[in-house]
Amino acid sequence: MGMGNIFNPENSFFTFMGKAFDILVLNLVWLLLYVPFGVFLYLFGVTGALIFLIGAGLSLVVFVPSMIAMYYAVVKSVRRSRSYAVKEFFKSFKMNFKQGAAASVIAIIIGFFLYMDFKYTWALLEAKDQKGIIFLGVFIMITFFISGVFIYLCPVISRFTMTLKSAFKFSFGISVKHFWCTILSFIMWIAIILLVYLTTGFVLLFGVATGTLLGSFMMEKVLKKYVLQTIENQKKAAENGETAEGTEEEAEKPAYTESFEDGGENTKKDEWYLE
Repeated sequence: MGMGNIFNPENSFFTFMGKAFDILVLNLVWLLLYVPFGVFLYLFGVTGALIFLIGAGLSLVVFVPSMIAMYYAVVKSVRRSRSYAVKEFFKSFKMNFKQGAAASVIAIIIGFFLYMDFKYTWALLEAKDQKGIIFLGVFIMITFFISGVFIYLCPVISRFTMTLKSAFKFSFGISVKHFWCTILSFIMWIAIILLVYLTTGFVLLFGVATGTLLGSFMMEKVLKKYVLQTIENQKKAAENGETAEGTEEEAEKPAYTESFEDGGENTKKDEWYLE
């Protein structure tokens, strides 16, 4: 390797460092969105005032929008090297906030009931009640399938335009159809959560963005199939003079078919999500 190539900003070392920097920055931006949650939780711990607990709960509406934005920015900017990571993060966050916030409320409600179920199950186990083992098994199964839906939901919303109901339905369908991908993704996120708990600082700075990046290698293989299928459906609908909203399936179309100007005359579609 020549000296000129060592200092070439496009060589593998600088490319890797640039992507690592993007991962770090994206993770920090993601964390900043949870500062209100941390503040409210701290105030509740100090004062015990219910209003601060409610504030902490309300501040979690950023959960799904932030994960949608993280997936979009990681795949487009870190993996596909398109545009700036932070810019794409906030672009997706703003565009999908309303739908993502509604999904967050659903997640919070489900999470509350799962927490209550876990407390009840744990109490049975501590009391050495045989039903505790059965309830634990059921609890793990329910948690797995619900987590599987949300693992797919954020990438799906980042890639497709559809109603929230359709997004949940679609995410559940592919989480079952691509069961091994769901299992591996579930295990990966559990491992990251455990690492964050055990190492705190270091993994906290990289955990979510790194997990999203690793998960995207499996997720993109799944999503690409449905993107191609949707594009084909749209082409057929256009040829027949039909609209893309004719059916629920046809409404599952790519949300970000972006374009850029080439030479001032030709406009090309940058179909980065098909690479």
